[in-house]
Amino acid sequence: MPGRRIYRMKNKTGRMMCRVFGPIFILCWPLLSRAQVKGVVLDSVTRQPVAYVNIWVEGENNGTTSDTTGNFALSGVADEDHIVFSAIGYATRRVAATGGFSPLLLKPQALILSEVTIAAAEIEQQVGRFRKSKINHYFACGGRPWIVARFFPYKDAYAATPYLKTLYVLTNSKIAKARFNIRLYTVAADGRPEGYLYGKNILVDARKGKRKIAVDLDALGIVIPEKGFFVAVEWLIIEGNRHEFEYFDVTNDKKEGVRYEPAVGAVPAETNANSWFLIKGTWRQWPQNNSAYIARAYKNKYSLLAIELTLTN
Repeated sequence: MPGRRIYRMKNKTGRMMCRVFGPIFILCWPLLSRAQVKGVVLDSVTRQPVAYVNIWVEGENNGTTSDTTGNFALSGVADEDHIVFSAIGYATRRVAATGGFSPLLLKPQALILSEVTIAAAEIEQQVGRFRKSKINHYFACGGRPWIVARFFPYKDAYAATPYLKTLYVLTNSKIAKARFNIRLYTVAADGRPEGYLYGKNILVDARKGKRKIAVDLDALGIVIPEKGFFVAVEWLIIEGNRHEFEYFDVTNDKKEGVRYEPAVGAVPAETNANSWFLIKGTWRQWPQNNSAYIARAYKNKYSLLAIELTLTN
């Protein structure tokens, strides 16, 4: 981080919050001392564990992710709080903190995919190309659940190649294998992400270092909607993604920090029309980068996920 600086301020509730500027963007809010709740998330039909459920306290920037066995633990919860459970392929559920979570059942949601038509000769085109060497800014997760999304507007030129074949994403991980989730959303009337274009998790493993990862979508038969769609990155708050590091605060005191890998690359954009993030259960547009410590290419611009698509017929 340039200068290894952290800026501190207070939000409307009086809690301290911090935002790290530089090559990695992290949103984080320390929590007041409250109770911890534990539980397990199961499919209401099969009674099988539901892995990687996005779990957060309603209206708060406090949450976690269920592990591969569906188990979770969430600290900083008050009796009057409500907890929201969101997973691809399931109806979102809101439960009182005192309601009990052993088990917490999620109801499967059916999603009808378009029929795949095989063309005689394959045609491809690239959308959103980026150069790995040009990217030195990243989105990252400081331990609270959030999702960053990029909107891809529909263009008439896509009619000849309406299927998603490959998705490329730039990651930079400090650990050997960092797992994250790709969510594909349709667009609401007000331009926000709403509803799933594909009804299952698309789990991706990022190896250590700066890498341009190819995610094969060819067999999924995903057709680009004529209203456009979103590609979103969801960080998983799981032990296997945890990375501890040291930094210096504004008084130059050494501190210990925690981040959940991987960091995901950002490209500069002139507007924030296509850059959204989900926090506290609400979709918002990315603010302008105006810190003095941001590289020139990103200053007074907006950060957009470094996502490249290959489309095919």
